[in-house]
Amino acid sequence: MNSYSIVYCHKDDADYTTEDGFPAVDIAWDKGININTTPETRPKSCAKKIVYNNGNARYFIKYNPNFSIFNPKQPEHKRDSEKLMHGIPMWSFQSVTKQGFESYIDFLKTGDTQQLNQARRLM
Repeated sequence: MNSYSIVYCHKDDADYTTEDGFPAVDIAWDKGININTTPETRPKSCAKKIVYNNGNARYFIKYNPNFSIFNPKQPEHKRDSEKLMHGIPMWSFQSVTKQGFESYIDFLKTGDTQQLNQARRLM
């Protein structure tokens, strides 16, 4: 089954803006980072959506092992986003509901922490 992905980031870290105005990371052009870089290992990646040919989609948000949602404006989250634990990134994408995902990417677009709190409640 063919699909495509969109990887979202905070508005201050965007490589481009999607058609619907959300900040995103260009995963096709990696700006000098190792060519094997995945969305999980890019420090500015926060969320991703995978859309399948049949129109179905899956939604993911970056979490740490304690299931804290990644907040790119928290210095310790940003610092830890590049760390590995036993060779695995400390932060990884976990599947979430569409409603939680939409609140989270609204937070990434606007910086409104109420949207982040709403995303936490909807997980």
